[in-house]
Amino acid sequence: MNFISVDANNLHMVEKYKVTLTEKDAEFLKKLTTSGEAKARTFKRAMILLAFNDGKPYENVMSSLGVSETMVFNTKKNYCTRGLEGALFEKPRPGQPKKVTPDVEAKLVALACEEPPTGRNSWTISLLTNELESRFSIDLGWGTIQRTLAENQQKPWKKRCGVFPT
Repeated sequence: MNFISVDANNLHMVEKYKVTLTEKDAEFLKKLTTSGEAKARTFKRAMILLAFNDGKPYENVMSSLGVSETMVFNTKKNYCTRGLEGALFEKPRPGQPKKVTPDVEAKLVALACEEPPTGRNSWTISLLTNELESRFSIDLGWGTIQRTLAENQQKPWKKRCGVFPT
């Protein structure tokens, strides 16, 4: 990774992102690092910014804080491009999309409340899995179906759905 470029004329290291904290930011970071309430990552990012504000070189910051060059570079870059909050806190991550959308949940619950297949007294998770696949091309695992039904207080194997008397 090329985080630092070389100036060919002077043959010395030229940093792309220079950290110069405002007095307000420096005061906030000092309070944050002494309060004992910051999360570990936030604490380390704050310490990185304070160290660079004091003029410490990369190697000293990385070794004294036990962090990678990538973390140091990203913290500096985020401070220069996104400000103090952008440097200290990560952007929210979207995560994996939910498999059970409201539409899928409605289809599953409606299916569980239908009469069971001919020759069966009640629905089983396996029957529901197969029926969801064949009718709607919805592929859900056993646990996902069980959890979704439990969240909706549905127990089709006990015939306790909306269409069956309790």
